[in-house]
Formats: sequence, C-alpha cells, structure tokens
Amino acid sequence: MKRTHCILGIVLTVLVAYGSLSLAGVMSDLNEAKAATAELEAELAQAHSKNAELKSDIASLGTDKSIEELARQKLGLVKSDEIVFIDMK
Repeated sequence: MKRTHCILGIVLTVLVAYGSLSLAGVMSDLNEAKAATAELEAELAQAHSKNAELKSDIASLGTDKSIEELARQKLGLVKSDEIVFIDMK
C-alpha cells in the first residue's frame, strides 16, 4: 500500500510539473499573440487615418481651387495679372 502511494505521488508530481510547463508555454504564446494584435491594431488605425486623408483629397480634387493649386505647384502656372519674382541666390 505504501509503495502504491509513493508511485501515485510521483505520477501526480510529474503530471503537475508537465501541466505547469505546458501552461507556461501557452501563456508565453498568448502574450506574443497579444503583442502582435496590438501592433496590427496600431497599423490598422494608421491605415484608417491614411484612408480618410486620401478620401478627403479625392473629394477636393474636382474643385476649381484644387485644380488651380495643382496647376501652380506642378506646372508653375500663374494668372495673367500676377508678377513672378525669381530669387537668384
């Protein structure tokens, strides 16, 4: 009877140790998954922000003011009554 209790104690100790190690591994995986989730959520928030900015740009592209601004910036165009000064530094 005493030998059975000893074997049972050893088996239970091994099972508890195995369970503890398994739980530690699962907890480590869970923490890594949480960190990856947080990183992906931050990237998603940035993507939503950029998407809103691009939608705003698209909405404003059809206006006369935005067309004029693009012509001034990209093509260097000026109105007929404007004087252009060039800095020669």
